[in-house]
Order: sequence, then C-alpha cells, then structure tokens
Amino acid sequence: MLKKVRSLLVCAASILAFTAVSQAIIAADINQESITLRGQIEGYYNNELPRFVTEEGKTYAFSMKHSGAMLSYQPFVGEGYIDNNQLMTNGDPVFIVKKVVYDDPTPNVVATSILPKQKVNTAEQGMSSFNSRDPGYYHAPIVSASAAQYQQNMGNLGNQELSQYQYVESLDNVEIGSKVYVLGSLVKTETDTLMSFRLADNRNKILVNRNGAIIPIGQRVTIAGIVSAPGVLTVNLVYSMA
Repeated sequence: MLKKVRSLLVCAASILAFTAVSQAIIAADINQESITLRGQIEGYYNNELPRFVTEEGKTYAFSMKHSGAMLSYQPFVGEGYIDNNQLMTNGDPVFIVKKVVYDDPTPNVVATSILPKQKVNTAEQGMSSFNSRDPGYYHAPIVSASAAQYQQNMGNLGNQELSQYQYVESLDNVEIGSKVYVLGSLVKTETDTLMSFRLADNRNKILVNRNGAIIPIGQRVTIAGIVSAPGVLTVNLVYSMA
C-alpha cells in the first residue's frame, strides 16, 4: 500500500512538473513579439547559421527550425520573432523564422549585396563569407522538369535506372563509379564546378559536381549521382518536395 501511495505521489509530481514546463514554454512563446523583416541571405556564421541582412542593412542569425527548407538565392520576407536569449559571438541577434514568403522572381535581375563592401584583413579571412555573396546565389533561375516538385534530371533517368541507385549516408569507402543518392543541402561554392554539400543524417560534407543542375543554396534536396572521385558525387538527378 505504501509503495502504491509513493507511486501515485511520484506520478502526480511528474504531471505537475510537466504542466509547469509546458505553461512556461507557452508563456515564453506568447511573450515573443511577432515581426516581419524583408531581406536576403548573405553568407554564413561559423556554426553555419545563415546570415540574414535586412533592406536597412541590419544583420541577424537566421534560424529556420519552424520554417522548413528555403530558396535562399533571392530576397524574401521572413515572419517570426527575435530570440532575446540568444546572441551570436559578434552580437547579432537570432531571428526565429516561422514563415518565409517569396516574391515572384524578376527575370534577368542580378542579386546584389545589401551590405557595403568591406576590406577584409588577411588575418580575418575566415570571416570573408560575411562580406560577399557566394557565387551560388548568382545561378540562373530554376527550371523544373515537374510542376509537382522541384526536379532536374540531368541523366535522363527513368524508374528502371533509378532502381540501380542505393541510398548512402556517407561517401566514405564508397567505390568510384558507384550509383548512389544522398539527402542534404548545398552550403558553399568551392570551385567553378564543385560545391560543398552537407548530408542531412550526419552533417558531414561531401563535394558535389552540379553537372549543369541549378540547386539553390540551403534548399533541402535529394541527389542521385555517380561517385566520380573520392568524396565527390556528380549529379544525375536532383529533386525536392519542399
């Protein structure tokens, strides 16, 4: 009987604690002032959070934990709130984005940086991504092969060919010539032909040869391709439901 009473007391205490935490979370969310900011992504912080620059030139770390995948190569409107409990090492606040809204793309308009050009000290080369947009942002507009989802089929793959591709979470120890597919997002241009791709499952990076595909930086995509060199995947098909 005593054990049963203790069990009931523990259960009641757990419920009360859970209720208190839930109420605190709800209260914190209610107290956040909803704001709308217009701007664009320009570079990344050292922890790979995108750097959002408003039309007025104010900078924020851009958290997308509620907003899903994004096409980050064009200006857009973000709706959300400022998390006053978080600051980046340089003092920039964190903008928690709950919704992203894009304008209709304007043809033949080249994206430009909102921030003025800055001289970068040689000792600060690690911060240079803050001062210029990645070349990936200047890719031509996307033309999708499907109206239902973003898709570019560079290798003209059909269902029979796709059945030969195997899903992998890493290119470690994968033989050259293997047909594989991966899930993740492009994060940075490395050379004229290669881009850095962060894998969704383990956040490790591989190199991707776009093979002519236009893949927005930051967009969560699935890529089917052939391992063309150690750690390098050449695109045959890219698609995204986001």
